[in-house]
Amino acid sequence: MNSSEVKTKNLGKELKCSICSHVFTTSGSLKVHIMRVHSKEKPFKCSICSYKYSTSSDLKQHIKIHSAEKQYECSVCDYKCIPLDSLKKHLRTHTNEKPYKCYICSYKSSASDGLKRHMKVHSDEKQHECSVCDYQCNRLDSLKKHLRIHTNEKPYKCYICSYKCSASYSLKRHMKTHSEEKQYKCSVCDYKCKRLDGLKKHLQIHTNEKLYKCPVCDYRCNQSSNLKVHYKKIHIT
Repeated sequence: MNSSEVKTKNLGKELKCSICSHVFTTSGSLKVHIMRVHSKEKPFKCSICSYKYSTSSDLKQHIKIHSAEKQYECSVCDYKCIPLDSLKKHLRTHTNEKPYKCYICSYKSSASDGLKRHMKVHSDEKQHECSVCDYQCNRLDSLKKHLRIHTNEKPYKCYICSYKCSASYSLKRHMKTHSEEKQYKCSVCDYKCKRLDGLKKHLQIHTNEKLYKCPVCDYRCNQSSNLKVHYKKIHIT
C-alpha cells in the first residue's frame, strides 16, 4: 500500500487514520504511523548491510548498530546497547509499561513490533504449516517457536545461571527467580510467589481451571508440562 494513497480524516486539531482509527495531533506523526504500521514500503536502505526501513529515523537508529560502542546503559541491570530506543524498550522489562495497544482487543505490548505480530492473531488465515506435525499458525515467528519443540533448540540463555529456553518470554519469567521479591499474592490463601504464571498455576488449586490448551485438538490441562507430554505423544509421529 502506498502511503500517499491513504486518506486521513481531519478532526479539527486531530488527524485520524482511516484504516485503524488511531488519532494523531500532527500530519507528520500520522504519516510515520501509516508507513510503519500499514505500508510495506521500505525506501530507506542501509549502505552497510541489507536492512531496509520505512522511515529515515529508523534507518539512523539502525546505523548505530554498526558501531562497536554501546553508549547506553540500564540503571537497573547490566544491559547495554547502542541505540537509545533499544534502552527505552529494555527499561519496560523493569517497569512493565505497555504503551502499544490493540484497537480490536485488550492486548497491550511493550514494543511496536510485538503489537504488529499480535495483529496477525485477528486474521483467520493460517498460512504457516509445520513440516513435522499438523500444527498451523498465522505468524512466522509462532512457527519458528513451535519448531523448537522438534529440534529442542534453546537459543535464550540466562546471563546469571546456566538456564536455557526456547522462547524469550520463558527467559523473562526465569529472570524473576533471581529476585527475592514475592510480589504476587493469592486472594484465597497465604500463598506468595515471584512470577504471575506461578500464581496462575496456584489458583488452579482453588478453581480447577485448565489454562493450557492444545493448539491442534481440544485437550486441556492445568500444567504446561502435561501439555508438552500430550503434544509429543499424540501429535508428533
